[in-house]
Amino acid sequence: MSGDGSRAVAVVPLAWGAGPALARRLVAAGQAVVLVADDGGAAGVLAAELRAAQGRVAVLVTGEGGPTDAELEALVEMVGELFPAGTGEVGSDAGP
Repeated sequence: MSGDGSRAVAVVPLAWGAGPALARRLVAAGQAVVLVADDGGAAGVLAAELRAAQGRVAVLVTGEGGPTDAELEALVEMVGELFPAGTGEVGSDAGP
């Protein structure tokens, strides 16, 4: 990965088997991450782990079977609010 990652946000679907490992690697590289999952409990546990490692993390819980159009729109809005371009900071409502 090039650059400091402050302007990019990785969206990681936890339904993908390698999702948690990918999220850990991205956070270790300084990348902001949004975890997308249909199990808010598991996503919250992983988010807490990543934040303890100084990760910039947010969680979007979707319905079973993947995100709907409305959930995808919410994801786009959430990313813009929580990870404003150029600041490198997470907004105050970063989820569980």
